Amino acid sequence: MAVTNEGINHALNVEFKGATQVTSWYMNLFTNNYNPVVGDTAASFPATAGEATMQISEGTRQAFNPATSTAQSLTNTASKATFTAATAFTAYGAGVYSSAVKGGTSGVLFCASKFPTAKPLEAGDQLLVTATINGASA
Repeated sequence: MAVTNEGINHALNVEFKGATQVTSWYMNLFTNNYNPVVGDTAASFPATAGEATMQISEGTRQAFNPATSTAQSLTNTASKATFTAATAFTAYGAGVYSSAVKGGTSGVLFCASKFPTAKPLEAGDQLLVTATINGASA
């Protein structure tokens, strides 16, 4: 997943300026054929990317529960986020947010990514989503 400028600023401010740490992160799908960019924010991304709200059965964004980081990488492979289609729709990607509110525009959009291929879903289908966030020194 591509980390946003908002996500990088949040991480730096928590670590070096004493900003409030977010202890719970959440994922949700998006329905527009959109390529996330580093300038996306929690305020703009839900509308721009077409965040799935009515299309999924879950009442909130789903928990992002990653394992402890190793080798500059963090992933939720052992605890995938599960989404149930309420209606037929196509999921194009996912984002990681600090707020659990579907379609919410407050907080931090840490990262987002378009899937390699779109995922068409029928009502009742479940999509299990893994997110991997990598870090590297330049």
